[in-house]
Amino acid sequence: MSLPSARSIAFNRRLSAAWLREGLRLRAEGIDGDEWVEAMRSVISAEISGRDSIQKSLRYLRHALVEPGELEPLRAEAIHLFQASGDPEKDRVLSWGLASACYPFLQEVATTIGRMLRVQPELKLEQLLRKLTESFGEKETVRRSGRYSLGLIQDLGFVHRTKKAGCYSASQPVKVTDPDLASWLIKAWFFAAGTTSPMDRIALSNHPSLSFFDAPELVATALKLGVLSVDRLSLSQDMVRLVL
Repeated sequence: MSLPSARSIAFNRRLSAAWLREGLRLRAEGIDGDEWVEAMRSVISAEISGRDSIQKSLRYLRHALVEPGELEPLRAEAIHLFQASGDPEKDRVLSWGLASACYPFLQEVATTIGRMLRVQPELKLEQLLRKLTESFGEKETVRRSGRYSLGLIQDLGFVHRTKKAGCYSASQPVKVTDPDLASWLIKAWFFAAGTTSPMDRIALSNHPSLSFFDAPELVATALKLGVLSVDRLSLSQDMVRLVL
């Protein structure tokens, strides 16, 4: 599996969980190319107006679900898993994995959210945007991308609004019980991270960007299926690496 050669922080267009799932469903049914584009244009047009807005959202979906490139092996496996699933819970895992692999800024936002919600019960949008601009610079692109990223993360059900205006808290972590899906999600994580470097097993199992999931179980499953290999450095430290 090759990793992305260029990493943009931009995610400045609305994507919905329903659009990602429908795009996957169409691919799973063998619909591709212009037929896929027109079908998804119709889906998006039912929710938003404005030719330019529709075209930009469609372009983001095409990058994740249709256009050839380094993402293709991971995408092909996702389509196969979707065909074998029919489970909405699995579909949102596939949607997140593909979206974050295509747009690594989503994983950066997930990392920031995970860190914040470990030390406080809820976060405000402005708190999140402040943290992101501290890391990526005080740019409108960063703020806009942060808002759209949080919107998708909420739409996928990983966080939810609280009774306080503008505040969000963590939803129950998703338990991925399908071993193949769990292993695929670990591969998607490494793709989004843009690295094949070994990682401390405990650090990966507790990585804040995996806080939406039962991360220790994901790592254990990936090791069991041979997607990750382990190098024991000492009695207390294991390093894991992605098997390419």
